[in-house]
Amino acid sequence: MAKKHKNWRPDWSSKREAVRIESDEEGYETFGDVEVFEEGNSFFRLYETPIFTENLRWGDLIHAERSGDSVLQFINFVERPDYEHKTTLLSSQISGTGKNSFVEKNQNYLKELMDAGGFWQLDMGGMLTTIVPSGFDWKINE
Repeated sequence: MAKKHKNWRPDWSSKREAVRIESDEEGYETFGDVEVFEEGNSFFRLYETPIFTENLRWGDLIHAERSGDSVLQFINFVERPDYEHKTTLLSSQISGTGKNSFVEKNQNYLKELMDAGGFWQLDMGGMLTTIVPSGFDWKINE
């Protein structure tokens, strides 16, 4: 695993793109439709956590080459920001984004998390991933 980089914060104004990340390296699967930002010559920052993986996460910086339209060929992992990643499975009563959902009940907290440089994503309606910066108070209502 590469070094941790404590000072990185997301720049939500940056122009991001959805790509497919392909890899021949064992332990790095192929992922489709992952949002990334090209920070520099063949270095890409993930702005999304690919579902069902521990190898690549939101905020990771990877080295990859373009190998087609919206396709990156993974070369190597460069660094990971110093954030705590938590995955929670929400009950069917509070999953989704509608009335009385986890997202509705916690919208102020989720906005504070994003404002502090963290991130959250809800996959398949009930798999919540939160990426929490160091020192951020973890307080949610389930």
